[in-house]
Amino acid sequence: MKLNTKKVIFIILGVIFAILLVLIVIDSIAIYENRDNYSGNIKCSLQNIPILRRICGDTSDIIVKKPALYFYPVQTEEINVKLNFEGNIFKYPAYDNDLGWNIVAKPTGELNVGDRSYDYLFWEGKTEASLNFDLTKGFIVKKENVVNFLEENLSKFGLNDKEKSEFIIYWAPIMQGNENTLVHFATKGEYDDILPIEISPKPDNFNRLFMVIKSVSSKYRVTEQSITKFDRSGYNVLEWGGANLDEK
Repeated sequence: MKLNTKKVIFIILGVIFAILLVLIVIDSIAIYENRDNYSGNIKCSLQNIPILRRICGDTSDIIVKKPALYFYPVQTEEINVKLNFEGNIFKYPAYDNDLGWNIVAKPTGELNVGDRSYDYLFWEGKTEASLNFDLTKGFIVKKENVVNFLEENLSKFGLNDKEKSEFIIYWAPIMQGNENTLVHFATKGEYDDILPIEISPKPDNFNRLFMVIKSVSSKYRVTEQSITKFDRSGYNVLEWGGANLDEK
């Protein structure tokens, strides 16, 4: 018995629909099994299921934790620093909301504000900006490997021993509270362009390392990020900080 054209088309469309339905069901099961990866501050829209998109990390009202600013001019330099941050923020040393920080920086990294000396400028706050992180890229770090992971990768970025030590002292205990931690190093477009900082005179190189972390299951998979070493030549400024997406 011959099938007419309309019946053939309906059969083909039915098969295609069935295949798509099976894929969506399989994908939904995968999301459910890894539901912890989608909880907390990560908001994934419907088009963010694996067969249709890349997983995203869309966060707002996150706490930007402990950005520390280090300055290395080629000669002793008077420097003005202004933060462009929407949200509640703590700054240290004292910060003038109109004038910013006025510091004297030495090539050794020592900073003077008034008659006091500091290693870095500190700020921290809860941002109102929406930050979007591509959490398909990064690293999965087991708790027993946290320190080695940080030492190795911070060296790849080009942090010096003092900067690495202060970064690890702050972040390692937080990461070791998780069995497995997703680590994503934010790109310029994900962080730097959203939370700019004005520095005058402008440095030859301003490098910003922002680490995003989240507790995940052992089943979570990512594409390993490539790390490019910072250019620390000339008058250079380094900032490191991060965000813990599990923190409300």
